[in-house]
This record gives sequence, C-alpha cells and structure tokens, in this order.
Amino acid sequence: MRSIHLAVEVGPLQNFFPAEEYHQKYLDKNPGVYCHIPACFYEIGKNRP
Repeated sequence: MRSIHLAVEVGPLQNFFPAEEYHQKYLDKNPGVYCHIPACFYEIGKNRP
C-alpha cells in the first residue's frame, strides 16, 4: 500500500460568494426534493438567526 502525503492550510475565509437568489431558501421553496442533510439538522439551521 502506498502512503499519500496531504497538506491542509487553515485560515480565515478570504473569498465568499453568496448563491444566486433562486438558490436561497431552496428547501423552503421545494420541500419535497431530495437533500443529503437529515431533516433534523435542516430544522436546527432554519431556526438560527
């Protein structure tokens, strides 16, 4: 088995681009669609400020 070396740099976020408006509140707009996030976590996030 080969070993693979991996390096990760951790630092403050420098580039952030919000999603387009039609992606905002996607699960609210499309409640029956597939999502890989369990519903319990979605509800927790939805209620955060």
